[in-house]
Amino acid sequence: MEYKEEIKMKILLHIPHTSLRVPKAFYKGLRITKEEFRKYNLKMSDIYVDYLFSDIKAIKIKPKYSRLYCDIEKFKDNSKEFMFKYGQGVIYTHTYDGILFHQHDDKYKNKVYKYYDKYHNRLDRITKRIIKKDKLLILDIHSYSDELAIKHHNAPFPDICIGVEKDYYDEEILN
Repeated sequence: MEYKEEIKMKILLHIPHTSLRVPKAFYKGLRITKEEFRKYNLKMSDIYVDYLFSDIKAIKIKPKYSRLYCDIEKFKDNSKEFMFKYGQGVIYTHTYDGILFHQHDDKYKNKVYKYYDKYHNRLDRITKRIIKKDKLLILDIHSYSDELAIKHHNAPFPDICIGVEKDYYDEEILN
């Protein structure tokens, strides 16, 4: 078996859905009970996946707040975000089964988008600083609920999924 030369690179673990926190202002727009929200937040979060990677020497980036406050992985431009039509864009309004759980005004939206921009600016600064000197492998870390996968995709998701974003990969790393 032939081995290629070892590629040295930095690793960045992006763990976007591990937080359960929401700011106090979030509760003002809540349209379900706090207990219903607590359960839904647990179901929609990737609880403890960050601990699975605690021994890996890598830069770890995770948001302060739950995806139900601000899903930093969604496109800010709603016309580009497939899940926006289901009330699950950057700012969630509906549960995965279509129930309205949160309403908000423009002031609230502006705060969320400010947080979104700040997060992405930080991520951009970190990645740009690294790629000036090194190769960088970004791993996007998630867990998946079999219940939700079956409901929306008619099949469970694999235990491990390594996806590739075609516009952002280096052929040398894949080969």
